[in-house]
Amino acid sequence: MMVPIVLITIVIVIITILFFLIIGYSSSSSSSSSSSSLSNNRRKDDRSNDKYKRVHSKLNDDDVEYYRKIGLKVDKVNVGDQVIILAMDKYLLDIMSNDNNDNRQKIGNIIKRISQISILFVIVNVHNDDEQIKVQEILHDIIDGDYLPIHRILYYETEIGKVAIARQVNPNIYFDNHQQTREKLIPHISDVRDCNQLFDTNIVID
Repeated sequence: MMVPIVLITIVIVIITILFFLIIGYSSSSSSSSSSSSLSNNRRKDDRSNDKYKRVHSKLNDDDVEYYRKIGLKVDKVNVGDQVIILAMDKYLLDIMSNDNNDNRQKIGNIIKRISQISILFVIVNVHNDDEQIKVQEILHDIIDGDYLPIHRILYYETEIGKVAIARQVNPNIYFDNHQQTREKLIPHISDVRDCNQLFDTNIVID
């Protein structure tokens, strides 16, 4: 009668030991995974910090003055996360698609410069997929995707849709050439401006 009891006891002890070994290994793996994840996040943060420092190291007095002029809250060491929407109407698109227009590169340079210190969205009026593709080609022909990622080019078909997108994004600053749109958004967005305030500048990017 004693032998079965001893065997059962031994089996229970072995199972208990295996259980704790498995638990210990799982915790170790989880800890290692968490540590790896944290390490990866730190590396991402480091890269972000490096980019942040590089951007800020380029800010001189003229840059700061221009950014303040267009409504951004900025000094030489502090920009913060600010969102801008630029309504890219047909007039601006025509300029950017014309190789012979002197203002083409100027507009592209300004958009790139602003995107370096803000989260920039561009909204464009289109009516089908072909028009969307054409707009992307025009913009990315002069503005690299690193400055204006494809997911930050937004499209609308009607004025109602345009206003709805602007309100949903809720930017710090909204730029639009159309007075009617600006008037509709003034009650909902804190800073609404004419595009002329954005492009009336002589800043040139190296």
